[in-house]
Order: sequence, then structure tokens, then C-alpha cells
Amino acid sequence: MHNMIEYKIEVRAGEFVMNTSNETCSYEKRVVERIVRHEGFIEWRRINNVALIFVKTPFVLNDRIGVLALPDPDASFVGRLCTVAGWKMVSSQDQSPTRIMTSFELPVVDRKTCETQFRSINSNWNLDSSLICAGGEIKRDICFGGEGFALFCSLGEGNTHVYEQVGIEAWCMGSGLKALPGLYTNVTMFRSWIDERIASYG
Repeated sequence: MHNMIEYKIEVRAGEFVMNTSNETCSYEKRVVERIVRHEGFIEWRRINNVALIFVKTPFVLNDRIGVLALPDPDASFVGRLCTVAGWKMVSSQDQSPTRIMTSFELPVVDRKTCETQFRSINSNWNLDSSLICAGGEIKRDICFGGEGFALFCSLGEGNTHVYEQVGIEAWCMGSGLKALPGLYTNVTMFRSWIDERIASYG
């Protein structure tokens, strides 16, 4: 999102199969009016890796297009089994995305375990507070350039079909090849920032 220009992109909702004119279920697309990026974003470290996209006209919600709730600022999802969904690249050599949306259930990993795993390849590695970790199983993630996908968890307790967004995929090793967790923007940390920017620009 750091190098996106508003008038050059569009937002689609309800799309399941990409790059085809034979989509069996219709999707909606909207023109982008404004992109609000976090002021403290550091690209090479994926720190504060969050932005808001404002579209010119609202989406119409239906059985294919819905919303994710935002978590409370003090919420913890460690140990929860959550879902990431999107269009992953076929491989690190073939950078074309898969045509059909893919999803995986991934456990949210605690910070100490995540740091220990990454320090096996870089002894000086530290997990920034703006990031959380999820996954780590071989070939169970959405990677190879597929950054920006939502990590979301069910509210549970009678609300199994209501979800809140826990993370935004920021970086992963590569389709679980090294059995390392993927890194996700910690949405709970940015709840206040999101609310303030929506109030200012929404």
C-alpha cells in the first residue's frame, strides 16, 4: 500500500475467482477516494504497516459482501485458531496469483515463541510491538507476495459467524517452507488510530 496511488487502483468486494470474465457470482467494485497511511510506517521492517482506504461510494452488503468487526484495543488472541484468506502466488518462481481464493486456519503464536523461532535464523531478531505472529506449519499459509490479507477470528460463544480482524498479513517466509510463523500487523494496537482517522476522514 505504500506505493499505491489513489486514482490507479480500485477496490473489489465479493470476488472469489480472479482474472476471469466467467465469475458465477457478481462482485462490486469502487473507485478509491483517499488512502490514509500510517505516519510511522517503515517498509523494510514492516513496522506500523497499516493504511485505510476510503472509497467514493459505499459497498452494498449482502450474503457475499460483509464486514469484519474491529477488536478491542486490549484484546488478546494468542492460542486462538483464526483464518487467513486471499489469492496466494503459485510459487516464488511463478508470481502469478491463484485464480480461486484460498484460506487456511492458523494458530496465533505467542510473542516469546515467535521470537525464539525467528532467532534460529537471526540471533538478533526482535518482534516489534506493531506485529503479531500466526501459523508456522509447513505449507499452510498464504505467501509469495500475497501481503495485505486479513487474519480474522470468530467471536465464538453463539457468534460463530461473526468475525473480527486480528491482523493484516505483512510478511512470511514462503508458503511455510521454513516452518516459521507469518507476521501480521497487530490490529488491536491500531484500533485507536483507525477510529481517529475514520472520524477525521470518513
